[in-house]
Amino acid sequence: MTRFTLGVNTYFTSTRWPRPCEKLRLVREELNLNCLQYSLDGFEAGWPAAYRKRLAAEIREAAARYSISIHSVFTGSGHHDNSFLYHPDRQWRQYCLRWFKAAIIFAAEIGARGAGGFTGALSLAEAARPELCRKRIEQAQQLLWELAEKAAACGLEFFLIEPMSVRREPPATVEETLEMMERLNERAALPIRLCLDVGHHLAVSGSKAERDPYHWLRRCGRWAEAVHLHQTDSKASRHWPFTPAFNRRGLIRAEKVLQALIRSGVSEMTLLVEIFVPFYEPRDSQAITEVRESVAYWRRALNNSQFQ
Repeated sequence: MTRFTLGVNTYFTSTRWPRPCEKLRLVREELNLNCLQYSLDGFEAGWPAAYRKRLAAEIREAAARYSISIHSVFTGSGHHDNSFLYHPDRQWRQYCLRWFKAAIIFAAEIGARGAGGFTGALSLAEAARPELCRKRIEQAQQLLWELAEKAAACGLEFFLIEPMSVRREPPATVEETLEMMERLNERAALPIRLCLDVGHHLAVSGSKAERDPYHWLRRCGRWAEAVHLHQTDSKASRHWPFTPAFNRRGLIRAEKVLQALIRSGVSEMTLLVEIFVPFYEPRDSQAITEVRESVAYWRRALNNSQFQ
């Protein structure tokens, strides 16, 4: 039986509760959770070391005060506007490599087990040229091995890659994901693992199987350290909350997610509620309520005797 841990990604706190003590207090006292993934929205590689260390100390102290385990640090919503490791300009890729290395150092400083996220996108022009596309992916692989070395040197346990739902954002299909995991882990300095997302199936452009989020979980779950949970539909990756209104519109059912992960054969999995609540009213002031309801939805499912 798979052992599940329930946690939350902190992106929803963002500008609403920017101080670490506020974020971690909410996770413990409002959500009654002891596990989180720290969103890197707002993180800057160019922060002076003294400021970064002061912020990291605040996070560690708050984590200790509220008895919270930090699973990982992870790219945020805003980072999807960056081509990162697949940019056509070598200097850009090198700058982004330094950004990820700074994030890895930050992860170690706050006591996280791992780091990672969205690793980049090919341009339309390069994605359309098979040889150039292959070359760019091979170059990104080299950079990912370099990041794995940095993560191992900093004492982390794993580096995370998030499969995406856009074909020019590798990996974007089940087979591409499985092949990438096999290839990267042949010589990585530490395990390179997946953070799966229930909304990152190929909802529009994929085959019937690729459009099925449960197929992704069954096939790729054995390579995953975590799964992002949100309510979504067959048209896009929505990041809706698990409230009655959105559950009627969405296709994600907790029992089916848990059963798919059990069938994948993975022994343990961290489930991270990742809700994107718009920063405008009335939902801005409802953010904590929507996330709290989503956590409660998953807690009820996990309390079902078949998943104990």
